[in-house]
Order: sequence, then structure tokens, then C-alpha cells
Amino acid sequence: MRSTTGTVVSLAAGVLFVGLLTFALYRFEMFALPASVYAWIILLGIINYPLGRLLNFKGVQLAGVGRTAPILAGAPVVAATLGVALGGETITSPIALGIAAIVAGVVLVVSERTS
Repeated sequence: MRSTTGTVVSLAAGVLFVGLLTFALYRFEMFALPASVYAWIILLGIINYPLGRLLNFKGVQLAGVGRTAPILAGAPVVAATLGVALGGETITSPIALGIAAIVAGVVLVVSERTS
């Protein structure tokens, strides 16, 4: 399957599942949000999900799952860094250990040599 087709199928399934789940659990709350919240949700939905999934699927297609999955697993490192830099979060010992484990795992998998 082409990465663009996979992106469309993935997004359609995700929107349907999350939409139904959200409606079932938060039917009244979801219609009580201010208009600006909906604008941000739509903006993020247009930029983040289609582009992120397309690049994810294209990366898997070009480099293979064995090399792309560990790199994609580095998202917690980016989230922790942004949390500290922009959100005022602090790095605790378990978080620092987790970040080190993620980086070490990515280095090991990416540097693996095939015979």
C-alpha cells in the first residue's frame, strides 16, 4: 500500500474511532467549548496528524520498520525536552533514566550492521 493511501485509511479509522469514543464519553462537554478551542483542534488536526503519519509511513517504506520504529520511539525525548524548555517541567531520576534508555536503544538499533 502506498504511504498516501495508508495515511488516508489510518486517519479515517482514527477519526471514526476517536470521534465515536469522544461522543460516547463527553457528549455534552464537547459542545460546550469556546470557538477558539475548536479552531486550534482543527488547525492541529490538519497539520499534525496527516503530515506526521504520512512522513511516518514514508519513512517505514523507505528505511524499513527496523530502523524507523526506534527513531519514532524517541518522541518522549523530544517531549521531555520541550516540557523542560517551554513548560517549566523538571527532570526527575526516573525520567532521566528513561531518556537515557531511549537514546541508548535508538543508538543500538540504528548502528546495527546487517551481514
